[in-house]
Amino acid sequence: MRTSKLLPANLDAERACLSACYASKEACGVVVNRLTAEHFAEEQHKKLYEWVHAQYSNGREVNPVRASDDLGLPVEVCESAFESEYPASMAEDMCDTLQTIFLRRQVALRAGELAKQAREGGVDILEMALGQLHAICELATGKMTDKTWKEHVGAAIDSVELALKGGVVTGLCTGLPSLDTLTGGLHAKELTVVAGGTSSGKTALGLQMAHENLLHNIPVAIYSLEMGGDELAKRLFARESGVDGITIRNGRLVGNQLDRITGACGRVAQMPLFVRDRPDMSISQIRADARRMHAAHGVKLIVVDYIQLVSPDKSHDSREREVASISRGLKQMAKELSVPVVALSQTNKQGELRESAAIGQDSDVVIGILEQEDESQRTVRVEKNRHGARKVNISVKFDGAHGIITENTNK
Repeated sequence: MRTSKLLPANLDAERACLSACYASKEACGVVVNRLTAEHFAEEQHKKLYEWVHAQYSNGREVNPVRASDDLGLPVEVCESAFESEYPASMAEDMCDTLQTIFLRRQVALRAGELAKQAREGGVDILEMALGQLHAICELATGKMTDKTWKEHVGAAIDSVELALKGGVVTGLCTGLPSLDTLTGGLHAKELTVVAGGTSSGKTALGLQMAHENLLHNIPVAIYSLEMGGDELAKRLFARESGVDGITIRNGRLVGNQLDRITGACGRVAQMPLFVRDRPDMSISQIRADARRMHAAHGVKLIVVDYIQLVSPDKSHDSREREVASISRGLKQMAKELSVPVVALSQTNKQGELRESAAIGQDSDVVIGILEQEDESQRTVRVEKNRHGARKVNISVKFDGAHGIITENTNK
């Protein structure tokens, strides 16, 4: 026996599933569609199931003699593995059993690793615990099962068909049609960096991206390390009401502005927006909190304002390496949660990403905001684009009073 007695396993259920694959092609299809080799705890059963899966996928017969020849195992071992007291008609029930046992086994393994790290120290134990919990939840819903190549191809075909039906924008909208055309929108698992100097409008563009999706009832999370949540709310009031931000702050309202702001407040309050405005959040804390919000509220877009204010999990010998670890963590978060992450970043006087070239390397799209002599004008430049054109400029108007960026029609 090659499985630890300390870990949950049900070898009878494993033999029942293998036996069902031998007894009936229909039952084999049920098992193959429900289980992977990882659901089997016993190593020989795992090897046999991988063989069964390949046989079924290629339309070949499943029998112990052929398994013995192909795998070099004694025929009696294969015959024993394919024998069970449970009929093939119970294949679904046996698959349920193995999936439950597999989940218990994973919990035991991950709990053991967590206990080991807690004893040894040297890691953020809260981040690790939340990560393990998230992984278990993903396993429970089947989201962490590795896809086959055919499944990846199928997903790519679905994406192409979606583009053919709906045009070039297959991701979430940014609020700038030309930018959406160039990038296809904000895509799951991708990191988009919006870079600019102080007062360039990068926060306005990040909030605009969030607002554009909130209007379609898409849940958004914003990690605002510079600006308080109440200030973000006021900016949304200005966008929704058309009343400029200064007037909202000083309260000198005229005409119907009070009614407009009141209506805007009601609409903003109902938006599925989740804001964290702690100024000292580390990348591990952001990732842990994002996991919770993704699980509890189905967050589909995450905005981080801004990279250089995020605390590293540990000190490095240079600031560049610290920022690199943060940008890498943001990219990992996008992939782990399968959502777009928009991260704002400061640039230096030369317009380069401040403190780390790794920000550009980790990102899928980099959007620069360039200031013009006319303070109401900006150039939005696609500096990097993994999936399309780059070094492309979009002329925009920046309405700082209302926090709105619109494309210029007189280009």
